[in-house]
Amino acid sequence: MSMKNHSELMTVPVTMPSKVWGKLARIADRDGCKVRDLVATAVKRIIDADGVCAEDEAYRRAIDAVTRGWDDLTIAEQLRVPRVNVRAWREQAGMKACPPGYGEGPI
Repeated sequence: MSMKNHSELMTVPVTMPSKVWGKLARIADRDGCKVRDLVATAVKRIIDADGVCAEDEAYRRAIDAVTRGWDDLTIAEQLRVPRVNVRAWREQAGMKACPPGYGEGPI
């Protein structure tokens, strides 16, 4: 699983049987990765299989709102995400910031 930057990483303790850890370690050695990468990939697959990721939905709605003239702060408040996320998503999409007060339609 590839992460865009280390600020997205969160360290949490995971408890598993030693036999499971051993099997994961052998697979990781064979594939040239780390056990944490295998676990992260497995968790991501479970989340993806459950449907649309909440962040993906927020991204889609944010980009849609920018195209309709909404400013970053209003979008962030409406979607309950950090404004820096909205700004990053907008910039990633190659879009310019909109001035406050020009948005149309629901976010």
